[in-house]
Amino acid sequence: MAIQPGVGFSFSTSVHGTTLDINQPYTDPAPFVPPEQFEVLVSGNNVFTCKGRVITQDVWAGTGLDATSAEYDLTGIWAYPTGSKTTGSNASSPWADSEGFITIANAAAEGSDSWGVYIVRQPLNQSAEFRSPALVVMADASDAYDKTTPWGEADTTDSIRLYGYIGASTLDVDGSPAGYLITGTQATPIQYNYNCQRVLVASIIWNGTTNSWDVSQKLIGTITLPNIIQFYGLILQVAGDPSPFTGWPQYEAESDAWNGAWSGYDKPTILTGVISPSGMPG
Repeated sequence: MAIQPGVGFSFSTSVHGTTLDINQPYTDPAPFVPPEQFEVLVSGNNVFTCKGRVITQDVWAGTGLDATSAEYDLTGIWAYPTGSKTTGSNASSPWADSEGFITIANAAAEGSDSWGVYIVRQPLNQSAEFRSPALVVMADASDAYDKTTPWGEADTTDSIRLYGYIGASTLDVDGSPAGYLITGTQATPIQYNYNCQRVLVASIIWNGTTNSWDVSQKLIGTITLPNIIQFYGLILQVAGDPSPFTGWPQYEAESDAWNGAWSGYDKPTILTGVISPSGMPG
């Protein structure tokens, strides 16, 4: 009677006897590699985004508006199409929202064929409004996208200007103007404008040929946001002259729109999914 040793094994016989041959050598399974920070995965119409850390610079009144480094842990999606978030139950997962997801739709299903996962922020935001970075999933041609597009002037792009100022009085010599007499010391800088910041983490584009989403990862790992808060120099505040700071900070209406509701999107008034460093304003 012949004996079958099993799939992948066989017997061979020679003058020296019978041996067991292993036809398919054992190989170690591939090691588990966890996803990278901010990695984006789409399964069906569900968008999964990994948690991640953001490094940036900030300034606030408590530091005399001196630049200070800050790190934030982004653990959830803050803003997303209305009703599209499903929160998971695995808080230890590397994926945001406890392994939750955002469900999107293509244009044929009354959604959009062009989506993105973004990090948005409004540094030096208005009083009582948060300034931390946050994750957003949004369509490119949406109210959310429009209101998070930087609104800076042509020569400043998305920067926020700070100006120092110093008191002065006009100086006359024999009745003729002869410059200015400095009468004070440099004071805490004044903010010229509000502005926002937005970076693309991953684009999600509908592929009509394969009837699926194509993901293009733009950023991955710990992300360092560019510092858009810039010091632009000193301004003389001359006694008797109109204030040079009337109407500052500018772009308040755009800042209000950023802080307000975004049509078609769930956007909590309190920042969610962010762990801020100790001492930083939210």
